[in-house]
Amino acid sequence: FGKLLALSQTAPANIYFVREGGWLIDTIFPYFAVRIVIDSKAKLFTFIKLIVIVSAPLAVIGVYQSITGHNPYGFLKRYYSWGLASDKPFQAIRRGFYRANVTMLDIGVFGLYFAALAPLCLGLLKQGVWSTKKVFISFTFMLFGILSSMTSAALFSIFATIILLLIF
Repeated sequence: FGKLLALSQTAPANIYFVREGGWLIDTIFPYFAVRIVIDSKAKLFTFIKLIVIVSAPLAVIGVYQSITGHNPYGFLKRYYSWGLASDKPFQAIRRGFYRANVTMLDIGVFGLYFAALAPLCLGLLKQGVWSTKKVFISFTFMLFGILSSMTSAALFSIFATIILLLIF
């Protein structure tokens, strides 16, 4: 409700409803599509493996953006805003590195995405789905994604996860 109230004063209604309607479809439709497709433990593990494999190149591109400041997908962001955001690229620098966001609009979301996938990689080892070598390599890629975002929330999340995994 707060978002509706805030944006109703700053954007025309037609732009607001088109943008938020698109967000709703982009969020709800994939959720239900995945819920329909995944109906067994084996399919869940296959889905997790695919997400991890697809995310590894994103982590590499994140490292590239972190070092060079160039986002290969940055030109696509101008098509997202629907008049509610700036089309100018935003480059934040922390400790001498650029903060990567690659395909995501927010730097924090990029880091937290990889922070959520890292424990799933370790879960694949625990369930015996992947070998130790594959899990180590995929977990390393997820750490690259976390570190390229330079986000403290993602770093805290992965450290807390590792500590909890060590305790239990």
